[in-house]
Amino acid sequence: MKNFILVIVLLAFIQVSKAQVKTNFGSRERISEQGKFLKNFPVKIHRTLPAKDINVLLKKEESEKVAGEAKPFRIAEAVPVDIDVAREADWLDDQGFSYCKFALVASGAKSISVNFDKFYLPKGSELWTYSDKGEMITGPITETENNENKIWGTWVYKGEKMNIDLKLPSNEKNNLVLHISNIAHGYKEIYNKAQVNDFNNSDQNCEVNVLCPLGNGWENERNSVALILNGNGSALCSGALINNACSLTIAYFLTANHCFQASNDVANWRFTFQAWSPICVPSQNANGIIFNGSTLRANSAGSDFCLLELAQMPPANSGITFSGWSRNTNGVLQTTIIHHPAGDVMKISRDIDPPAFQTFNNAQCWQLVLDQGATEGGSSGAPYYDQNHRIIAQHFGINQVNLPVCQQVNKFGGRFDISWTGGGTKSTRLSDWLDPFNSGTMATNTIN
Repeated sequence: MKNFILVIVLLAFIQVSKAQVKTNFGSRERISEQGKFLKNFPVKIHRTLPAKDINVLLKKEESEKVAGEAKPFRIAEAVPVDIDVAREADWLDDQGFSYCKFALVASGAKSISVNFDKFYLPKGSELWTYSDKGEMITGPITETENNENKIWGTWVYKGEKMNIDLKLPSNEKNNLVLHISNIAHGYKEIYNKAQVNDFNNSDQNCEVNVLCPLGNGWENERNSVALILNGNGSALCSGALINNACSLTIAYFLTANHCFQASNDVANWRFTFQAWSPICVPSQNANGIIFNGSTLRANSAGSDFCLLELAQMPPANSGITFSGWSRNTNGVLQTTIIHHPAGDVMKISRDIDPPAFQTFNNAQCWQLVLDQGATEGGSSGAPYYDQNHRIIAQHFGINQVNLPVCQQVNKFGGRFDISWTGGGTKSTRLSDWLDPFNSGTMATNTIN
């Protein structure tokens, strides 16, 4: 019986180990018009979106701002489309396999991503999505990405052009479903302007890469932090996988309620983990592990928290972790934030003094006065850790918007202890999810 159970567990592990998609944000490979599979495809752009007035989009965003209101970091305008990739792409057959190539352009866009509202890859499929010549590339994407919602979304690529290449067994071609419902037309730089494939677009005067000396000792926690792209590819936030009182590896993910309120189609949110510069300075390109999809478990404006459960469990061989947390409000001596400002590679910030209770935008928060590092748009939802490496809050906002980034030292994060009881119901508090057996646990540690 024990051997039978072991086999079942092993098979489950093998299945989940495949359920990860990697993006290389600084690929040295260059892909020609022949595509990823080196086939003789015609040089062709299959769909072109008309150019947008970026200044108009920026002014529109500015006009929608409410003084003091926290919002995710907007990067793009979602453009509805109706594109059947399987039907409109170019196809070639060769030795029992069918090869597909599809190219699209969002004229003048600073970045581009797409959402599939109908998505199914037959067994044996190998899908790749990439920027113009493969400077940024995601794949292989296989049938392990199929899901009950039949949706999927790409990450954000630099520039106006994106390619989709696919290989699958010819006898499975009729089972393929790839329909794009919207394209995110980027109107803000989130990658370095000077080089096509570089990050480094947050404020480098005060932001600190997580692999700098300030991040020493935070290796476990940084592996739980992710950059979030919302459902239509228009905005970014941060957040972290979080442990529970039973130390059961359930893919619960903590972020900010205001990120959810701005875009509550969490079934198509995307989460990129381990996107950090491999050296302290200068910032270099990152590789990330991307997961598609989540389910809302609980949220409350009273402490600006949102708890999700990822649709996929990060595999054990990924190095991804689950952050610990603390409900204790006494003895917090210093606070560390790990986050993705302006969609940049992972950064770290610290307040070396004890935080204070404060109300911010009608939410009960911890207030920090940073001594090192900063936060920016995109940091929303990022974990605040105490000196014991346990989450005590998630980033809500600032009250110094008129100052330069490096002078915005006041930070407010929704208190974890308040989120624990939340609004008093399962859908508005953390306790039901993170301590389902009501053990009364006050704190947990980070686990693999």
